[in-house]
Amino acid sequence: MKARYPPGKLPAPALRALLGRYARPGDGLWVGPGVGFDAAAVESDGSWVAAAADPVTFTAESIGRHVVYVNANDVACLGARPRWFLATVLLPEDGADPELAESIFRDLEAACREVGAGLCGGHTEITPGLPRPIVSGAMLGSPVTGAPVTPRDIRPGDLLIATKGIAIEGTAILARDFRDRLVGKVAPAVLERARDLLRDPGILVVRDALAAIEAGGVHGLHDPTEGGLAQGVHEMAEAAGVGFRIDGAAIPVLEETRAVCRALGLDPLGLIASGTLLIAAAPESADGILAALQREGLPATVIGAAVPAAQGVTLGSGEAWPVFARDELARLLESKPPYRLLYDGDCAFCRGWADWIERRDPRDRIELVPFQEVDAREWGLRRADLESAMYLVGPNGQLWRGAVAARDILAQLPGWRWASWALRWPGALPVAERVYDWVARRRHRLSCGSPYCRRGEKEGPRVRTERDT
Repeated sequence: MKARYPPGKLPAPALRALLGRYARPGDGLWVGPGVGFDAAAVESDGSWVAAAADPVTFTAESIGRHVVYVNANDVACLGARPRWFLATVLLPEDGADPELAESIFRDLEAACREVGAGLCGGHTEITPGLPRPIVSGAMLGSPVTGAPVTPRDIRPGDLLIATKGIAIEGTAILARDFRDRLVGKVAPAVLERARDLLRDPGILVVRDALAAIEAGGVHGLHDPTEGGLAQGVHEMAEAAGVGFRIDGAAIPVLEETRAVCRALGLDPLGLIASGTLLIAAAPESADGILAALQREGLPATVIGAAVPAAQGVTLGSGEAWPVFARDELARLLESKPPYRLLYDGDCAFCRGWADWIERRDPRDRIELVPFQEVDAREWGLRRADLESAMYLVGPNGQLWRGAVAARDILAQLPGWRWASWALRWPGALPVAERVYDWVARRRHRLSCGSPYCRRGEKEGPRVRTERDT
């Protein structure tokens, strides 16, 4: 059997080998590709232009903003100001509608305006086989320094500074996408703050980078993303040709991150950490950089120092700095089915059909969730809506009700896709909706031989379905 890579970044040794074999820098390339390099620098009229490319694949919420921010961060880490952005927008065949496309482009425009860049091009398509939208971007930036800022200038003795805290992006994604697992384990106020981390303090580090550069004495900048702070430090060490000694007690782990990771069994050091900036600075310049960041309202902490490469990357105790085979979020997402079916767990008839689905879902594509265990408001629904019909929640939050949900459930079950296509024939779905609603209103009476037969008919208000078709 061929070896397969897990979801997340390509392992650094594999990337290093591929770049060594195939990357052929052309004329005018000032900074080329490599592990730990956030962006490239290309000569232009005696100066240079920064260029970076990054996708967003772990979440669909606010994906347009995410992709602009992570690319803006990368060019800023080279010492450039974001200026021009190109987006490649891939929409899933199942769920691509005008509202989804509009929301992504609205976020792209708002985020570009926020970072001072223009949306200048790209590509958009509906792509078969995607479980959720994927947006990849490329950002060009104009320099604010005479030469690019690269990790190659880091020297033993330089201090390593981390801004804000970890892990802003990963914690916010977990609080939004795994809320049902966190309710009851994380205090409500902490969970709400975790959900809001994408807004406050946010994942942009452009201000962090420009403030540090202006203060002077910066020898290297890095934006730790997938693999978290742990991977970010390793990448910076490899790019610089140094080691680092890290003071574990000084690492600014957010309270929200500690609570969410504890509840889900994750390590904060390996959780996607966009929103934090790593700054390697000359020792005599560190205080000035910290003061400059403070004036911008950006907390920052010295978390370690560069050491000779032979000493490797370690904690102050001498213990090895952790390595994560893949990001903690990617590890958790592997265990989460892309679809969730919200059904009536108090109905024996419904539970029977849920069992039928489970037996025919060998790939675990559908998570079966009694609606009594969730908060309907998470999807903009009322309890009465869930009482009236089952709902299927898609990978990017789409909702399908009743017979439409049944059609798309069948599409996920091997051997039953023919039935899904039959429900797409002209006139088939309206008939299926009427049959579904008739059964749904009488579902407790259909639970013959169970205690639910005695409960009688349990009706909820009808919910119009035109929006679902």
